[in-house]
Amino acid sequence: MTMPDPNAATNPTTNAATNESSLPETQMPDPSLTQATVSPNTASQSTVNQPANQPNSQGQDEDKTFSQADLEFHVKDRLRHARSAWDEALLTDLGVESLDEVKVLLKDKRDQAEAEKTELERETTRATKLEGELKAANERIAQMQLDAKKTKLDAEIEREARDAKNVHEVITLIRADQAMLTTLESAYQEEGQVKSDVVKKLVDDFRQSRPHHFGSGNPGNPAHEDGRHSEIDQKALKAAMEADMLRLRGTHF
Repeated sequence: MTMPDPNAATNPTTNAATNESSLPETQMPDPSLTQATVSPNTASQSTVNQPANQPNSQGQDEDKTFSQADLEFHVKDRLRHARSAWDEALLTDLGVESLDEVKVLLKDKRDQAEAEKTELERETTRATKLEGELKAANERIAQMQLDAKKTKLDAEIEREARDAKNVHEVITLIRADQAMLTTLESAYQEEGQVKSDVVKKLVDDFRQSRPHHFGSGNPGNPAHEDGRHSEIDQKALKAAMEADMLRLRGTHF
């Protein structure tokens, strides 16, 4: 009769190892088979998802490619939105509600400026006309003063040359001589008075240089010999008359 081993009863670990080693080798699980085994669901998912991801990636690449027309459209659209925002901000700053209101305000401003410009042009035209009239009036006054001066001086010559054959010729000849004319005009004072002594001396000097213009006018007077003095006086008279004509026409001689 075989006696039971007391160690077998007290050491379960040893028994388990003994039992495990007693199993056949073909019954041990193969790790390689475990790693290679794939569940049907996993295999199916891998088989289906892998081809499906490839076209999706290509589609994304195609979506990122834009034509020139697309770029221009997006740029214009952004500019339009930016311009719209700027317009709104500008309208707010101006205190108006729309661009049409701005146009109306600008038109009113232009109309007002045009009206003011027209009025200014009318005032300028009137001022120019008045300025011309004032200038013409001053010229008339100046001419009247010259005429008054000439009248007074000529009257004084006529008084001092009472013995002249033709006092108007004497006056004309004195005025035709620049030196005599300067002396004559020096006799006129600003207040309109004439220095009689200056005119008297001028006439006396003229009488001494051209005595044939004074006295009885006897043809036998030596002063008329060969008609030399008369010819000179006639030329002087002609020049003086031409000068008077130019003066009357407003031309300074």
